[in-house]
Amino acid sequence: MWSAHIGYFVDYVKATGAGDEAAKQAALDELAEYRADFSSFLEGATDERLKAEMLAEGLQVHVNQLIGAFDSYVAGDFEQAYEYERAAIEHLHMVAKGLSVAIVDQFPDEFNNTKADTPAGDLRAHLNHLLSEHAGLAAIVMQNGLNGSEEFEASAKELSANTEDLTAAIASVYGEEAGQAFEEMWSEHIGYFVDYTEATAAGDEAARQAALDELSMYKEDFSSFIATATDGEVPAEVMAQGLQTHIEQLTAALDLYAAEDYEAAFEEIRGAYAHMYGAAKGLSGGIVTQMPEKFSTEMPGMPETGMGGTADSAEMAWMLWALPFLALAGGVAVARRKEENVQ
Repeated sequence: MWSAHIGYFVDYVKATGAGDEAAKQAALDELAEYRADFSSFLEGATDERLKAEMLAEGLQVHVNQLIGAFDSYVAGDFEQAYEYERAAIEHLHMVAKGLSVAIVDQFPDEFNNTKADTPAGDLRAHLNHLLSEHAGLAAIVMQNGLNGSEEFEASAKELSANTEDLTAAIASVYGEEAGQAFEEMWSEHIGYFVDYTEATAAGDEAARQAALDELSMYKEDFSSFIATATDGEVPAEVMAQGLQTHIEQLTAALDLYAAEDYEAAFEEIRGAYAHMYGAAKGLSGGIVTQMPEKFSTEMPGMPETGMGGTADSAEMAWMLWALPFLALAGGVAVARRKEENVQ
C-alpha cells in the first residue's frame, strides 16, 4: 500500500511532464482511493484508536502538500515550493506522534507500560524534527549552490526559517541578546558549508580546506560548551564525534553530487538525515538526565503544532528546558571567534 501511493505521485509527475491532464487526474483519483483504503487499514490495525475519518483528513493534507510543492516547482515559484516542503516535513512528524501514541497504547507490554506523549518524548521528537530538517535542507541548499540554481535563494530561505525556529525559542525565554548570539553561531556553521560549496564549484582546494578548518573549530567550541552546560551528561568527545560525522556526511554528499554519482550522493544524504535522529536522542537524553524534575511523566505533554507551517515561539516553549546551554555556547563561542579574528 505504501509503495503504491509513492507510485501514484510518480504517475502525477510523469503526467505533468507529458502535459496529460487526464493522467494527472487519474493519479489524483488513485491517491484518493489510497487515502480511504489506508485510513481504514490503520483504524482496524490499531483497534480503532486511530479513526479512519481523521486519518483520511491527515492523508489529504499530505497529498495536498506534496502536489502543491511539485506544482509550485513546475511553475517556477520556488519559494512557495519550499514552503510546502517544510510544511510537509512538519506534518509527518505530527503524524508520527499520533501513530506512535496509538501503538504504544495498544501494546503496553512491548513498551514497558510507558507512554509516547511525555515531556521527555516530546523534547526528543521536536529535536528529531528540527535537527533532521536542518540536515536535509542544508544538503539541498548545497546542491543548489553548486549548480548555481535559481532556486538557491528559496531553499536557503527555508534553511534560515529552520534556524529562526530555534532562535525565536531562545529569544522568547532569554531575551533578544541570547537569541542573537545563538543565531550568529548557528548561522556561522551553515555559512561554512556554503563556503565549502562555493569553493567546490570554483575548484579552489585551499578555500575548501579553509571551510573545513572553520567547521572543525566550530565543532570543538560547540562540543566543549555543551559538555560544560550539561554537567558532562553530553560528553564533549561524544558531541564532537557526532558533529564530525555531520560534517563528513554533508561534504561527502556534495562531493559525490559534484562527481555526478547521484546514487551515492543521495545515500549519503539519507544517512545525514538519519544521523540527526541519533544526535537528538543523545542530546535530549543528556538534558533529561541533567534536569529530571523538568521532565516528570506527570507533567502534561507539550503542545502539538498545526497541520502546516512551522511552530511559533509559544508552541516551542519546550525549548525552555532544551536550549539554555545553547544560548550560552553561542554567546561564548562567538565572542571567542571574534577575539581570534582581532588577534
